[in-house]
Amino acid sequence: MTTLRRILFVTTMFTGLTAAASLHAEEFSDDPRLYGTWIMESMQYDGESLRTRNQVGYTQIKHYGKDGTYVCVEFYRKTSDKGETYVEVYPHEYGKPGYKLKNKMYIEMGRAPLKNAIVFLDQDTQRGRWGTRTDIWKRIVLPKALLNHIITSARIHQEVWSGAIQESMKKNLFE
Repeated sequence: MTTLRRILFVTTMFTGLTAAASLHAEEFSDDPRLYGTWIMESMQYDGESLRTRNQVGYTQIKHYGKDGTYVCVEFYRKTSDKGETYVEVYPHEYGKPGYKLKNKMYIEMGRAPLKNAIVFLDQDTQRGRWGTRTDIWKRIVLPKALLNHIITSARIHQEVWSGAIQESMKKNLFE
């Protein structure tokens, strides 16, 4: 009877530990400050002057979900011929998982890892570096409906123009 109890105990423990391990979600960032939505406040290419989003009418939103979702969308403030202001929206990237930040090494959409590509200046401000450009990003809280629309638009945009459709466009439009 003791052997049977030991076997049942070990089986129960193994099952419990396996279930607990599978419930523990992967952490995509070792710095929880990254999670959430960020708006580009300014950008500056090396050797050029600083450009703020309100000054140039351009910004980006980046969203880092705890589940690995990465979204980048570009926004341009435009003025119509009638003088009305509107916003043009260009979904840039969507991935799930689409990013990882570990030990200050940042990977975005499967590209090569970059050290210190994201540096936190405070809880709600980060400096980003990509190529020859330095960006300042601020945490932003968007209305849930707007954020969901932005994320869904980016996901659909990425899915619609991928895989077989990309191959078909290459073949039929450029060959």
